[in-house]
Amino acid sequence: MIVFIPATIAVHHLHFSTMATSAQVNNGMGGCSEVCVNRRIIHVTAEYAAAAEEVVAIDHGSDDEPIVSHSDMDRAVESNRSCCCRSCCCCPSTLDVDLCAVPTEIDPATGAFKERWSESLFREQVAPILLHSIGRWVCIALCLGTAGYLFTSAIQLKKPTSSYMQLLHEEHPLEVYEKTQQEWFNIGDGNSFDFPYRFVFGLEPIDNGDVFNPADLGTPVYKSIDFSSQDSQQYLLDLCSYIASWDWTPQTGNSLDTNACGMFYFKSWMEVSCADTNDDGYLNGPDRTTGSNCCDKSNLDFPYPTSLFNECMSEFSIHIGGTKQMNHGFFFDTNGNLKVILVEGSSTFMYSQTFDEADTYYKGLKAFYDAREDSLGVVPSGSGFQHTFATTEINFYAMQSAITQGATDSAMYSTIFALIVLILMTKRLVSSLLVAFHLACVVVCVLGVFVELGWTLGVIESVITALAVGLACDFAAHLAHSFNDEEPRPEEDETPLTFPRSLEELLLHLKLAKMKATGAIANLGVTISLGFLSTFLAGCCLLLTDLYFTQQFGIFMCCVMGFSLCFSFMYLMPLLASIGWVDRLLAHWTQVHVMEPFNKVINGVSGPDQKLPTDTADGEDPKFNKQTELVALASDEPTEF
Repeated sequence: MIVFIPATIAVHHLHFSTMATSAQVNNGMGGCSEVCVNRRIIHVTAEYAAAAEEVVAIDHGSDDEPIVSHSDMDRAVESNRSCCCRSCCCCPSTLDVDLCAVPTEIDPATGAFKERWSESLFREQVAPILLHSIGRWVCIALCLGTAGYLFTSAIQLKKPTSSYMQLLHEEHPLEVYEKTQQEWFNIGDGNSFDFPYRFVFGLEPIDNGDVFNPADLGTPVYKSIDFSSQDSQQYLLDLCSYIASWDWTPQTGNSLDTNACGMFYFKSWMEVSCADTNDDGYLNGPDRTTGSNCCDKSNLDFPYPTSLFNECMSEFSIHIGGTKQMNHGFFFDTNGNLKVILVEGSSTFMYSQTFDEADTYYKGLKAFYDAREDSLGVVPSGSGFQHTFATTEINFYAMQSAITQGATDSAMYSTIFALIVLILMTKRLVSSLLVAFHLACVVVCVLGVFVELGWTLGVIESVITALAVGLACDFAAHLAHSFNDEEPRPEEDETPLTFPRSLEELLLHLKLAKMKATGAIANLGVTISLGFLSTFLAGCCLLLTDLYFTQQFGIFMCCVMGFSLCFSFMYLMPLLASIGWVDRLLAHWTQVHVMEPFNKVINGVSGPDQKLPTDTADGEDPKFNKQTELVALASDEPTEF
């Protein structure tokens, strides 16, 4: 259904439009199997009849005899009799049997092809209502009022409150259990899990893994750090005290009972009496009773000399991290060089997957860590401690943020891209801006409906939002293009290409814009309506499924098609009929004052405009050609053969 809309419009323009009809006849493409029709009618003009006076008589002979053609008229008649084409795409416009809904008759009053009943419906019934001098503003007000109301709902679209993702209908037993009844059972003690805090030194906070594989964490990017100097040792110990003073930590001061900090742990290990050490304890191990400098230290001995610190830190890390398998927060490479320092612990903030609560904790954590300089001072020179960052358990929080940002960015970038493409392809600024605003209104209305239905911005809703602009663009873009492509005569020639300097000129511009909008509605009304109907019905079919995602997508398709159709006809076309005439003036000004001088500079042409070459003979009007005039103009009555 998504690809049906542009395909339908393409087929309409290629085979079933008035322009395609004229092209068929002008290029001698008319013709159909004799069994397809019972009657053959060729419409000719008085000018053509005069041009065909050399044909004295046309004798078709029997059905089995070939016909010798002496003129374009003969060739058309012969084509009607002998063409074996049965495809709908090559049905002849010269036949009055409307097999393909292609216009086949000339309107004597206008000299143009008679419109199909559906085109007449949109031109004579729909367009006068939409483009009425008062009705158009009512339509615009209704559209903008609806968009404004739903905008107030769209901005309240919330993030999901849990990682739970609904897959089946909400009344399905599995969904009822997951959403409501699971909390009735004591499955573990979820109340014991609080947000952790982690302060990391020596690592670059980047993810250089495969973006399409969440399990690929990439490779660490290290930054050089040195904690062996006395200033660095004191800085890390002061950091332990600074963390212990935080409101969201269970600590009341430095201790080994809660959130043991690595440097404080090391200092406490150094202050153990050598006589009390043994190989079994944590602080007491390993046995340092003989010849060890890594015990019997006092508080006044800290910070330690660099050589002593390096010697004892190596022994401490091997015992605590290797023998006892305890995380002390200092990480070395295989050569014994320090690579990373990690200071972590548990906060008093209850873990939650609700976005607002996780956002509050994460921003509070970063604010607390960023303010450490006020208490600790600047980092020691040469320590590399400026390469640090704060983090926590943010997997689901990060996904929620990415979903929100992704949905917003995709809608914004898609609208901007559509605007750029429209400006480049149509060279019409005003209509392109109106179409872009149309897209924004449709997306806002769809998101507003999401909120009214109680949806949250989860993964599925984010994907759906990203598709909204692409689906909403078709109707408006084609109508705007058709509006700019319309050139009603003689109004096009009578309307000046200058900004109106009087009420009379303004009325001429408004009249022309209204006629162009009417033509666009008549030409594409059927195609757009059928595109809307097919996609809307497809969305309705998806509502009958049991899978929740397909139900959501069905609602989305119905909403996008409904809002896109309404805004295209009730907002875009009335506005184009009111201010679309500005595009014509801007295009002319750009052509005369920008493009033509630019082309002259590029081509090196400084003289008057060159005449375009023609394939016509000398003295012959290039607009008149016997073959192209076969069905171009009207006669009072069709001539039968």
